[in-house]
Amino acid sequence: MEIAEAKALLERHVEVVARYCASIARRHGLSGDDADTFRSRVHVHLLEGEMAVVRRYRGRGAFAGYLRTVIARCWLDFQNARFGKWRVSAAARRLGPTAERLDRLLNRDQRTLDEAVALLAAAEDIDLDERGLRELAARIPRRAKRTFVKLDAVAPLASDDRPDARVEEAEREARRRRANGALEAAISELETEDQAVIRLHYWEGMSIADVARVLGLDQKPLYRRLERLRKALHPKLVEAGIGADDVRELSLP
Repeated sequence: MEIAEAKALLERHVEVVARYCASIARRHGLSGDDADTFRSRVHVHLLEGEMAVVRRYRGRGAFAGYLRTVIARCWLDFQNARFGKWRVSAAARRLGPTAERLDRLLNRDQRTLDEAVALLAAAEDIDLDERGLRELAARIPRRAKRTFVKLDAVAPLASDDRPDARVEEAEREARRRRANGALEAAISELETEDQAVIRLHYWEGMSIADVARVLGLDQKPLYRRLERLRKALHPKLVEAGIGADDVRELSLP
């Protein structure tokens, strides 16, 4: 696709981009400044590299659907830049989708309990009232808030000076980097929408129901689709020389 054609196509979908950005911001309770920053990041991504991401559209499906997937991936990158990769706790997973959303608001986004409850109580797809949400939140373990300090303000930490221990840790770190690199390479070979499905569910910690809503997909077939994608990725990791122990350390189960 030529640049002029990509520009005209994007101009016809300006309102679609704005609507998707606003929907994500509203769903995740972004403040005004954060919502503006996210929207700006999306526009930069769509325009950078002579509109490379727009020109990659091959006409398979509606362009609005393609934009939805691109913006969902922008949201993942935006959140990873703000917080690093984050996963819902096992306790929240056991309690269900509403608990998972509470976990993200309380522990990842560092919302207060009042803010998290107010955001979810206002959501159309939440059945619990404020009291029910507070009772559910009480069952979700709180994680320590991340704190960043200057390196020169940190006292030297005791370390294991044994040469064999340092060598073992270096080897483990090298295996982790190699495994994650192989996983990234394998995921990058998938279709754009499949990449978004994998990243949203396994790395962003979204429930399958949430992934379906964000990407505009039917929920029921998504279970089989995720299983198929997961099984398809594992042989690629084996081909790359990644052992079973290293695979288990990856974000992908």
